[in-house]
Amino acid sequence: KDEANVKQFGAYGDNIHDDYNAFNNALNYFNNILVPTGKYKIGATLELSKSTNIYGKSAIRCWSGDSSSDTEIITDEDYAFSCSWGNVNNFRDLTFNGYGIYQPCGSKIDRCEFYGILGVKNARVTNINECSFHNCTTAGIQTLTDSYITNSYFYNNEIGLDLTNSNDNTINCNKIEWNELGIKLTGQYNNITNNTFDRNTTYGLSGTGVTNLIVNNNRFERNLTNHIILSGSLISIVNNMMFSKNSNDDEPGTVLPTNAISLTSIESSIIKDNNVLVPNGGKLFNSNPQYESKLNVGENYLNGNNTLKFTKNCGTFTSSTSTETTFRLQWSELQYLSLNGWDVHVSNVRLTNGNNVSYITPNVSIYKEANNGLYIKFPIDATPTVYTVNVDFTITSKFKVQIPNS
Repeated sequence: KDEANVKQFGAYGDNIHDDYNAFNNALNYFNNILVPTGKYKIGATLELSKSTNIYGKSAIRCWSGDSSSDTEIITDEDYAFSCSWGNVNNFRDLTFNGYGIYQPCGSKIDRCEFYGILGVKNARVTNINECSFHNCTTAGIQTLTDSYITNSYFYNNEIGLDLTNSNDNTINCNKIEWNELGIKLTGQYNNITNNTFDRNTTYGLSGTGVTNLIVNNNRFERNLTNHIILSGSLISIVNNMMFSKNSNDDEPGTVLPTNAISLTSIESSIIKDNNVLVPNGGKLFNSNPQYESKLNVGENYLNGNNTLKFTKNCGTFTSSTSTETTFRLQWSELQYLSLNGWDVHVSNVRLTNGNNVSYITPNVSIYKEANNGLYIKFPIDATPTVYTVNVDFTITSKFKVQIPNS
């Protein structure tokens, strides 16, 4: 039988002796390696130059539990295992303390626990299933390509999944909570579906310059800054649940986040059919995109209503000696919006000139000129002045907001 027990090769598993040589000798002669209960110190990275199965006796736990019967592999400055392209290396029922697995390729990692520094890095064409990543000071997982992460638990990490320069991955049915940041993402063709993001200190999902990203059917709760912050193109944010809740469970605390999504720059994307719950004064979006084009925002429900709230910087104008001005709202969402069937309400207009700020709430009217955009009319001082205009408004509809190319 092509199987070896590392203790047959002299491994101690006592967290005192360095068991590198025992592991290395077993790997040189056998393809199936059993690592029984114990704590195995590994002083250098074990290079896996052939297809190998390595399995232990660990039971996956969340938050707490008896670890006395675990198989724990302990490292200080090096990864426990480094894989090579072209070989299939599978890992099962192991606990990694420190650095875990580097560059698994075509691998399966099942029912393993990772904590300490960094769990898995540079995985390619790898399936990671029913694993636990916690208390990692760098990240639970860092950089993936063509891989699947399913049914796993990420908690108390600096970053749950650091998917910088990561492409063509599926992140499905995981629980991602209590991390400083849930998922950090750059790359393309990633699917993030059916996950729970809960109480991550900054963001549940942060993406920069992403393309062809699907964020569908997830549950976001109590991510303390925003649930999602994104920039990029060809993004789908559809059918997600986004809840602001008491940050301390049932104890007194702050209901967070105040605003669900932050978009910094976005084009050719769709945000629809999301159910969003925010505290009083909260919004679906919390900032003005630096750039937007071909953005379809539709059928999102905010606190049970299909109402969108926005604050927009609408540009500048120079007032004349008149006591009233008409100003076009320079934002594609309103320029191309038909008022039939819509309730568009301007709640506040702020005029800024240097350090002087004026607020206009009464006597503001809004109307649409045929094929030429949406306008607001409001009173001003009869003094020629250059103003910057910011407008708070809401859009309510039973249908959707379609934003064509601006």
